[in-house]
Amino acid sequence: MLDSMKYVKLLETKGFSREQAEAQVEMVREVMDSNFATKKDLEKLESKLDLSVESLKTEMHKLHNKTIMSLAGIMGMFFALEKFIR
Repeated sequence: MLDSMKYVKLLETKGFSREQAEAQVEMVREVMDSNFATKKDLEKLESKLDLSVESLKTEMHKLHNKTIMSLAGIMGMFFALEKFIR
């Protein structure tokens, strides 16, 4: 986070008036507040991503099982067809 007083004092040592320095600090604070993610924002995003990943894992597992079952069925048909042909 921005240390407002420290920044104001730094600007004053560089020739800014108190009023100019405070206005500059307020502008920087507004930009930071509106454009930067907070720790809470990142935690919410992480939770959403965790849920999405778990959902994807579940769907992938289901698809894997369906694929295995389909392959087993196809193999069974081939064996039956082979016996029928011979």
